[in-house]
Amino acid sequence: MAACSSSSIPQKLDSFVDNAELKSSDYDAEEWQKSMLQYERLVEEYSNSGKEYTDAEKQMAARAMGRYHSLLIKSGVEQSAAYLKELESILPSYLEGLVDGLGENSEDLGKTLEGIFNSEEIEDAFEGLSKKLDEILSGTED
Repeated sequence: MAACSSSSIPQKLDSFVDNAELKSSDYDAEEWQKSMLQYERLVEEYSNSGKEYTDAEKQMAARAMGRYHSLLIKSGVEQSAAYLKELESILPSYLEGLVDGLGENSEDLGKTLEGIFNSEEIEDAFEGLSKKLDEILSGTED
């Protein structure tokens, strides 16, 4: 505890990000929200402290901020990929519901959408997106 109180703000920020890197893969939405609030408080404290930091401390803080932002990006990509995967499984039902909801006037729309339900293009698009997301995610783990 004494070591924590003598840490500079850049050191606290760096330690916070170290901890987030270790635990973030298990974060749920609420834990991400808490983490982001704590991060914002640390960055605000760093920015508004009025203290003149050494170049090494500035570099430490900047690197920690970059590392935290990469965690946010990776988390966002993973959440987006999960959402798109879910969308892939419900898209045909959604489109059927759209046609059903339009009732009698949906004949033309139904003909237009008919090929989409079993469209190879949609499947190819999801496969391509999946490959790109895999490339992005594997690049952030380095």
